[in-house]
Amino acid sequence: MSPEAVDRGGTPILTRGFYGGSFSESRIGIPPSELLNVGDARDRQKVFYSGVAQLADLSTAYTNYWRPGGAMSSLQSEFSVAVENARSRAGVVIPEEVKSAYEERVVAYVSCMGLASGIMHCDGTAGFLAESIIPQEYEIDKGWDSHKAEMMMSDPAINFPLSWIRDYADSGTLPAYWLREKQKDMTAIPEFVTKMAGAMAASPEWDAYCQHYQIPRGIEKELVKIALGFYIAEDLPVLQGRLARGEVEFTDPRIDQGRDVVPESSNCGFLPFDNVYYGTYQNPVGILKFKGVFPDDPEIVRGVEDFFTYAGNVFGGGQQRMMDKRPSQISVKDMKRYAKVWDMIVGGSQGTSMADFSKFGEAIAALCNLYNMPGEKEMRADVIGWMVGEAVYIKAKALMAGVPDGEVVGQLMRVLSLGDFDTPQELDRVQQGVLGSQGVGFFGALQVARQFGLRIGTPHYNEAVAMLKTGIKDPRWAKVGQDGMVVAAAFNRFLGGASGRKRK
Repeated sequence: MSPEAVDRGGTPILTRGFYGGSFSESRIGIPPSELLNVGDARDRQKVFYSGVAQLADLSTAYTNYWRPGGAMSSLQSEFSVAVENARSRAGVVIPEEVKSAYEERVVAYVSCMGLASGIMHCDGTAGFLAESIIPQEYEIDKGWDSHKAEMMMSDPAINFPLSWIRDYADSGTLPAYWLREKQKDMTAIPEFVTKMAGAMAASPEWDAYCQHYQIPRGIEKELVKIALGFYIAEDLPVLQGRLARGEVEFTDPRIDQGRDVVPESSNCGFLPFDNVYYGTYQNPVGILKFKGVFPDDPEIVRGVEDFFTYAGNVFGGGQQRMMDKRPSQISVKDMKRYAKVWDMIVGGSQGTSMADFSKFGEAIAALCNLYNMPGEKEMRADVIGWMVGEAVYIKAKALMAGVPDGEVVGQLMRVLSLGDFDTPQELDRVQQGVLGSQGVGFFGALQVARQFGLRIGTPHYNEAVAMLKTGIKDPRWAKVGQDGMVVAAAFNRFLGGASGRKRK
């Protein structure tokens, strides 16, 4: 960014603004280098599109676009101050509907750019994206949604460059530039934007289009930036899904379809950032398969896949499945809930939370809230109960992975963080205290399941509890081992359980 585009505090400002606008009124900020007429429709477009592209820059927008002094409030302030000054100084009155539409478009376009920026910087983590793009209390007014997406889609000035970007993406041309950026060439995407803007400016089709829709010339670069933000925020996961299903093949020679494009991974190989909407919602196990998580026990990853497929199918009737929703259809609230469920099962691209039960109770509550079934209490108890039972099984399997066969008591003590207990009776007492007499007090977490009335006694769940109680990683032998421990504990109690002392 050029020095003249930054004020003394280091904050980006408008290079195009209105006569009498807020930036020219500021004693601290540097006024825009080009001042335009707020009463002219084309001038309003120039300031609007230039301001969105500049202030809501994809590299930084997610950090502050909605805050006071951020892109939204700056653009709104520039316009409202100029409107008031035009009325009081020149007697020019801007219609109320024009003012309302302008401010509404500022929120829509900047929220899109903020989301696109967040996707690029969240490292594929749904929780971080939900926390960083916008606080939940501002979501209704300033968050990305279907209405705002439709508003941008129906804008001729965005629709034209967006149609080109979609074609460039399908052919592999845009992914080729993303591939360069992934290889640390930070000039790649700016080069793409500049070249596409130049091609638009020289296009007779664009010239006729501008005349028909009264779009001012000279802002092609800004329009391309905004359309690219829309593509990242809304369209990219669709492309990734089509690639994974083999429905599109890049023709650009700069992309090696086999080497550069990896359909099973969350980023399909060509992005410098993980697209959370594809990697978390559409293909939650793609990155696990790509990175070879639990290669010796593929049942774990299959279990994760079955879990999310089941959830998507069961809750795809009255409401759309999470995996089928566009980003504009997923609320920040649901993102946060889904992120907790994701962390419960997976926890990052390496499956780092699969063997961790520390936040399990919180995740169960999020699961019940995310997949709410009003008026269907019995079905909810069975459906979500099954999901919780499967989650316990997946995590128990992950916990046991890599443990040498035969390490029964040693692994049990590691699982339950026990000391060196002397008798089966004492060991049994600690198991009962940690797991609960029926295995439903699992680290205190499954008490939450009781709160929601879930029925979680599935075969997999019962096997998981047996695995955890015995330390045996094979579910079949774990059940046998659990029965043996019960017999041993009962026999010890029959003898009086006198040896409750620890070894010296």
